[in-house]
Amino acid sequence: MKYKINSYQGIGKIKFGMNKEEISNLLGSNNEEIVRTKGSNPVDVYESLGLYVYYNNDNRCVAIELATPCSPLFEGHDLLNTSFIKTVKYLKKYDPNIEINNDGFNSKKLGIGGYCPREDDNEKLESIICFKKDYYDEK
Repeated sequence: MKYKINSYQGIGKIKFGMNKEEISNLLGSNNEEIVRTKGSNPVDVYESLGLYVYYNNDNRCVAIELATPCSPLFEGHDLLNTSFIKTVKYLKKYDPNIEINNDGFNSKKLGIGGYCPREDDNEKLESIICFKKDYYDEK
């Protein structure tokens, strides 16, 4: 499924600030709740959709991670189904100060990050994360 990324707003019909019930109504109840790191809030995993929905302490959506089989689109460009380096080059048109690290990239300006632990910049991204403004500052 294709999801249009709207910086700091959400993806498609899923908006940051929605509660678990609202998101479940949009995506269906075919999800599993997991805890990714000790002490963090649970994440709703919609594995068949390739979506991981992150919530704050008030159970409001603050970030969405997208993995296969979905296609996250930013300005019409598929960010996931291409190489790390091609995605970074494309996003640098919108954020020349994109942060690159060993595990991927992060653009606080766009509210988009990519996960790709790699040995080669031509490897495909494993996931894209979209987040609300100040998401990383609040952690």
